[in-house]
Parts: sequence; structure tokens; C-alpha cells
Amino acid sequence: VFAVSDLRRLPFANASFDAVMISSVIQYLADVDQVLSEAARVLKARGRLILTAWSSDALRMHLCARWINWHRRAKVHLHGRHRLMTLFAASGFQICREDTYAVDVFWRLTTFLATKVAD
Repeated sequence: VFAVSDLRRLPFANASFDAVMISSVIQYLADVDQVLSEAARVLKARGRLILTAWSSDALRMHLCARWINWHRRAKVHLHGRHRLMTLFAASGFQICREDTYAVDVFWRLTTFLATKVAD
């Protein structure tokens, strides 16, 4: 199912999906905790979450975020790894895999694969 909706209030019943994918969006959200809680709500026990976000470990990504914010193109929030790990755990996820990789000379992304801990 592909849906365009508010990630903080998904239009699906509890435990509807085996997997949820959130790609390249959380850097535009201040309230990632609500997004992760909602993903956990719609996932079945042991369901998988794949989340890709801008990597916060590279200076160039911080410079890019500042430039975008300064030019008011969007509001970018680089969520650090420690904060994300805390939010994953608080939302009931266990990280299975984490990969940070270059998309090109400038851009770096991090993808997390997480499992919802059984209810």
C-alpha cells in the first residue's frame, strides 16, 4: 500500500503491516518521536522498519542543512545518531542494521533496519 498522509497520524489500523519504509523525510520533521511511534503502531509484532535519512556525521551535510535553512527553502533538522537510537528504543524498535553511505561526492545517507519488539 502506498499512501500520502501525515506520518504522525497514519490512516491505518493497529498492526496492519509487516514492514514500513520511511525514506528521506525525517530531516524535515522536528517530531521524529511521533513518526516512529506511529510506525510502531501500524506494524505487526516483529515487523520491520526501514528508515533512510540524511547522515549527520559529515560536516558537509551540516553545511547543506544550514544553507537550506538560511535560504528558507525548507526547515532541516539533522537528527544525530545518538538521538535517533534513543527514539528508536523509546518507540519499541531494536536496530538490526545501520549503513551510512555516500550517494555522491557531497551527499551522505544513513539507512536503519529495525525490528519492532513484540508487543
